[in-house]
Amino acid sequence: MWLTDACISICSANRPRQPPLQPSQVSGESCSGCPLGFSCCPMKTAQRTFFLYWLPVIALCAAIFVQSSFPPPDLGLPFPLKDKVMHMVAYGLLAVLFFRACRLTWPDRLSPMQLMAISVLFASLYGLSDEFHQSFVVARQADALDGVADVAGSILGALGYMWVVSRRGFNPYDR
Repeated sequence: MWLTDACISICSANRPRQPPLQPSQVSGESCSGCPLGFSCCPMKTAQRTFFLYWLPVIALCAAIFVQSSFPPPDLGLPFPLKDKVMHMVAYGLLAVLFFRACRLTWPDRLSPMQLMAISVLFASLYGLSDEFHQSFVVARQADALDGVADVAGSILGALGYMWVVSRRGFNPYDR
């Protein structure tokens, strides 16, 4: 989406004495005179949106699922509550990626507060389903405190992402 907007901005700037291009004026062809050669085709925009925004969400979900299918790894230095911190980081990142994907795929459909709630809900439900999945894995067990860490990480991740983007001009209270 932002590449198309950048293309339209650059193409409009290169068309002096003509009104700026609007997204509805850009057809399936490349913008005429676009120095970057971007194609504004809706199909290519949809593919770009999927690869840039939704594929990371799917990849992290798959990585969490695969990692949960094996005994827990012993990574890094041991410290108290290391497992809970790792859960919070993983599900915080999942909430951030989901928030980002929704915000950039459907920029005007949901308010930022709704996006945050949906992101927290998605990441939390995925975390709880992962705990359920672990109850069937040998050498793993479902732990309610891991579920609490998943929810807490989701909330912190979504709040942190909303704070960062609000500092860049994204008002969390706009519709």
